[in-house]
Amino acid sequence: MRLNKLTILKNNKVVRVIEFKNGLNLIVNKRTSGKESGNSVGKSTLSRVLDYLFMSSGHDIYHDAEFGKDIPEIVSLINESVLLFKLDYNTVENKKASVSRIISTDEKGLKYLVDDIEVDKKEYSDFVSRSIFGLTTEKPSLRNVSHKFIRNTNEKMQKTLNFLHGNTTSDAYDLLYLFLFGFNGLPLIKKKGDYNKEIKKQKTYLAAYRNPHRETVLSKMIKPLRKEISEAEKSIKNFDFKDSHDDSLKKLSQIQTVISDFSLKYAELNMRVKNIEESIFSLQNNITQAVEDDLIDIYHSAGIYFKDELKKSYEEMVLFHNDVISNKITFLESELSKKKQEIDHVNVEINSLHELESSLFKTIKEPETLKSINQLYSRLTELRENYASIESNLTRINETNAKIKSLENSREELLLEIDSAVKGLEKNIEIFNEFFGDLTKEIYNERYIFDLSFDKDKGKCDFDISCVTPNSNGGKKKGEITAFDLAYIKFIDKIKLKRPTFIIHDSIEDVDVNQIRDIFAEANAINGQYIVSILSDKFSDKADLKLMEDNSILELSSTNKFFKV
Repeated sequence: MRLNKLTILKNNKVVRVIEFKNGLNLIVNKRTSGKESGNSVGKSTLSRVLDYLFMSSGHDIYHDAEFGKDIPEIVSLINESVLLFKLDYNTVENKKASVSRIISTDEKGLKYLVDDIEVDKKEYSDFVSRSIFGLTTEKPSLRNVSHKFIRNTNEKMQKTLNFLHGNTTSDAYDLLYLFLFGFNGLPLIKKKGDYNKEIKKQKTYLAAYRNPHRETVLSKMIKPLRKEISEAEKSIKNFDFKDSHDDSLKKLSQIQTVISDFSLKYAELNMRVKNIEESIFSLQNNITQAVEDDLIDIYHSAGIYFKDELKKSYEEMVLFHNDVISNKITFLESELSKKKQEIDHVNVEINSLHELESSLFKTIKEPETLKSINQLYSRLTELRENYASIESNLTRINETNAKIKSLENSREELLLEIDSAVKGLEKNIEIFNEFFGDLTKEIYNERYIFDLSFDKDKGKCDFDISCVTPNSNGGKKKGEITAFDLAYIKFIDKIKLKRPTFIIHDSIEDVDVNQIRDIFAEANAINGQYIVSILSDKFSDKADLKLMEDNSILELSSTNKFFKV
């Protein structure tokens, strides 16, 4: 990724062209022999224009934050002409591209262009996110990431790590630093959470199925019940009708045998229907809405951290997930429909048999015999229903146990992936610290270390810089920030991470001149771009003046301000 050229156009006429180069890029004021100050000539405007192209509001271009009022000549320029900013650059994929914006004090006057073609705001923002910053989703946000690479306020030049707005949450910082350092494990953490939730849910089901008896007790109940059923069936088969002269009793016995068989089948079908309905309900709760459920975080994070391996956008992954779930639901609904049809058929048969049974009752003239046979069939039906209930519950317990074991095995495999991702992050931090430590040693003769630790159970980060002078501020703090940002460029160049290879800093005049020399020497050695504004009177030695001349990309003065107004 490389910035190539910034062009300022007024009414389609070029006002200024700034060519960027590799290494050190200085924005300076013109040296004069008089008392003319190098301030208020627009040295910070370049960073604000670039920031505007990266989706800032642009308010700081025409508004003086120090005095809390607009800058009249800039406001007039914007309102009375069409002022367009265009940036030509190489993307993170090393392809040539350009983005342009027309600035306006009125929201309606804003325009966005990609490769000179007008697009809407979202398309523009997405293109900048992907092509310049390597972002593929909304989290971390484009604005949060861009602040790391454009430090153009005093606040950002005083805070190495916590440079975002004071109300920024720790979650936002977690996402930012995991993104910056190429961690690809956050989606795995989310997935582990899903496994934990599902395992907990299945264990809740298991506890319910085991009430009032565990599977060990239920298994022991099967054999005695089978014996009881066999004896009941034998009693019916051997029922003595020899003293009965009523053929209706014999017919009733036959019908009740069939009713008993159908009743058992009816109970089994109802249990199966209940299980299918529970499965469908569970799957329906797992359908993802594109902006509502927990999976938005999983797949957004996946988009952020999977880099080259990511082959589907967030929306495609949601559709894929929902398609799999929908297919399962469709299959189960088909099975449910078949089972309900079977239940209806069995119900019709039972009702028909009950009608026949009822008609036979009316013709029977031997009530004691009738009572005896009814008791036998009632007992058999009760035993069979109890047996079917126990068998069904055992099946549910065994299936749930198998599901829990499968989920736990998958979670164990996932934990190995998470461990690997954490080791990758730790390795990246180790590589970064080699560069960071060497730079701080060169500049301050102190080796600073950046610590980023990741809690894989909570999915949270802790980060800090050690060996830092307590309450370090001013020049030394700015030097630390510069070392951190230069080390980051060296780091991403080393591991070929698709992130910006430029940093833009505002004035560093309060850094010691010897340390500035070291910083500039290091900047010219990086495979990236260090863009910084500085007062020209900071240097007086010929070697320093030569360095400044060779590396200046923009020289401004009271008669040659940034917008030439």
